Amino acid sequence: MPGYNPTLESQKNKVSRYWPVVDEPTMISFLYVAWITMHLVFAFVYRVGSDESQHLHVIWGWANGLVQYRDVFDNHTPLFHLLCVPLYKMFGEQPFLLLDMRLAMIPLIMVTIAATYVIGRKLYNPRAALQAALVTGFMPGFFLKSVEFRTDDLWMTTWLLSLMFLFTGRMTKKRAWFSGLLLGMTLAVSMKTILLLAALGAAYLTANFMAGKRLRKFKVFFINFLSGFIIIPGACVILFMLIPGGFGPFIYGVIGHNMVVGLGHWRLPIGFLFFPLSLPLIFWGAKRFTDISSSNSAINRLILYFCLCFYLSALWSFWPLITPQDYLPVYPLLALTAIPPLVKKWGEKSDRLFRPITAGRFSNDFLILLIIVVLEIATISLRGEPWKNNLKKETKFLAETLELTRPGESIMDLKGETIFRPRPFYYALESITRARLEKGLIADTIVRDIIAAHTMVVALDSNRFTPSARHFLNDHYLKVGRLRVAGQWLSYDKKEPGKENGGFSYPFEIINSAKYSIVSENGRPEGTIDGLPYAGPRFLKKGHHVFVSPRACGCRMAVIWKQAASRGFSPFKPS
Repeated sequence: MPGYNPTLESQKNKVSRYWPVVDEPTMISFLYVAWITMHLVFAFVYRVGSDESQHLHVIWGWANGLVQYRDVFDNHTPLFHLLCVPLYKMFGEQPFLLLDMRLAMIPLIMVTIAATYVIGRKLYNPRAALQAALVTGFMPGFFLKSVEFRTDDLWMTTWLLSLMFLFTGRMTKKRAWFSGLLLGMTLAVSMKTILLLAALGAAYLTANFMAGKRLRKFKVFFINFLSGFIIIPGACVILFMLIPGGFGPFIYGVIGHNMVVGLGHWRLPIGFLFFPLSLPLIFWGAKRFTDISSSNSAINRLILYFCLCFYLSALWSFWPLITPQDYLPVYPLLALTAIPPLVKKWGEKSDRLFRPITAGRFSNDFLILLIIVVLEIATISLRGEPWKNNLKKETKFLAETLELTRPGESIMDLKGETIFRPRPFYYALESITRARLEKGLIADTIVRDIIAAHTMVVALDSNRFTPSARHFLNDHYLKVGRLRVAGQWLSYDKKEPGKENGGFSYPFEIINSAKYSIVSENGRPEGTIDGLPYAGPRFLKKGHHVFVSPRACGCRMAVIWKQAASRGFSPFKPS
């Protein structure tokens, strides 16, 4: 029989016997189901990033009638927070809020992967598009950061959608306008879009120039693009102009706060040279690894390549603080640029290795893709540690916050991690704020603001606090679970004799007038406070006080805020 190969047929029979129902479409479907399942699992257990709580705190402010920037500090653009307010009101003020918001972000990630597939199908073919989309979804940096609740989830989605409209059809005025609208939305989500826009514009001009293609009607399309682009950022500016006292804090939060001389990479001006020095390598890579021709698909692939390279080079050269989430919008570009040609090339070279194993049941390029995905899943598991339920700690922390405090009572936290309570100090103690504090650009009024706001609850000790604030908080607050409350340990003072019957004196200082309880490891202690018998929680004014016990206590004693003691919070219980 022509074309009949008995050896190959025998191998196919063996493979079919071991894998009777498995084929490539089935495996691809399984991988996509595995990706969604892993996202769900990691949403329940993955560690909490400090930005997640900061974003939720800003959303809480909007939901409670406060204005971002004016009443609640933030240094991100506002669109994401505004759009999430209805979600916050739907889920409510409860300990599982972060989990709920994480789950609500999964559709955005799915849209990002779908847009990656659509772009890949237009630039290559459906098979290459599936490869790029799968590899993108399982990229460890992409996967783990997209699990978190952050502005970057919407940022990368609108970015990929704008590229999808730019690259998947003939350019028209409507397409240019809608692409501009989506990129304007992207800017209203994150100021890092400025780098993306600059990279995309430079890539578009460079790719068309290298391909020798004339830019017809460029001016017309650009005007339509610009008319769509300014709508959403313009609406945000007008919104804060209409809010009394909102525009100045808006400009400071989005622009002014983030501009600090000597911040991060800016302290080494030589780093600015990386961009021009990298250009020869970028152009060499374009000639070496890309197809330079005048076809639309080839030009668009070249645009993606240059956009990827220009953005990364500009990010490493000009952006002061680089974080893992800064790479989220370019992971799909990396996959679209590199994965289809690499998988094809490696698949051709590994034919001798794979054919005896698969007997032609699976293509070589699919097996290469499968190996890449398996390695990505292993890396995700090692870095993400899904066997550790770190979100459970956050849930208990928020439960303690709600149990310990009432609405409106302030908590001095770092970046809004208590979410549902106002912070007495206006600024979040993130990296840029700390740099401004160190340079004297922001006055350190933490201690003054804590006292003025009558703050009875603060976060646990951290080097993010300024030295003066840290010293003050360690002296006047005691750890009770995952927070600290106003109080002090009581230590016997040999220099200050007791006022009654030669008792034992325990001096302490109160910084906020309120009701306080004396507690000990062995029950309620007996004695007097300032000469009056202690029979239960006592209102104490700000200042110096003395607890006198008729006998020496062989256990630890403390004075703590009555509201904490009455609700079962104790400095003696382990966290």
